[in-house]
Amino acid sequence: MTVYGVEEFNVSDSLNVIIKPDSSRITFLQNRDIKFNGTINAGNFEITGRDFTLKYDSFFINMNHIDSIRFYVTEKNGTRRRVNNSMVGADSTAAAAGGMQASSNKTAGTLFINRPDNKSGKIKYPNYPRLDATAGGVIYFDRSEVLNGAYDRSVFFCGTTFQAG
Repeated sequence: MTVYGVEEFNVSDSLNVIIKPDSSRITFLQNRDIKFNGTINAGNFEITGRDFTLKYDSFFINMNHIDSIRFYVTEKNGTRRRVNNSMVGADSTAAAAGGMQASSNKTAGTLFINRPDNKSGKIKYPNYPRLDATAGGVIYFDRSEVLNGAYDRSVFFCGTTFQAG
């Protein structure tokens, strides 16, 4: 069943996990699973992409094509600020230069929201939400705020699989 008009919805209030579907559209699957394209805000991550599936029983999100991951840090005073660089899926040039497989032109992964037996977040477990990126990505330094735009896309960092929580 496809539902239109969904601007955003909370998956976990206690862990501040919010999904903002592209085109305000989600598709309900069997077992309360939800398929969508869009943005996930979870802890210190903002993940944008397509072909995402929330697996409700296991309480994780399978992310088959991640377009970008923005990282946030929490300051000592409790405010959150975005880190200037984001990780994006590798294009073929960067993948080849970074020694990544040619098929790694996309970043994929799993966002573990919480333990499946703790969906309410009643117990505070460390390292949740946790991001496991199963395919690498690239950080480009071609943004205007990086040394006033001194770099173009020829300057980048290739990351292989990683975990962050």
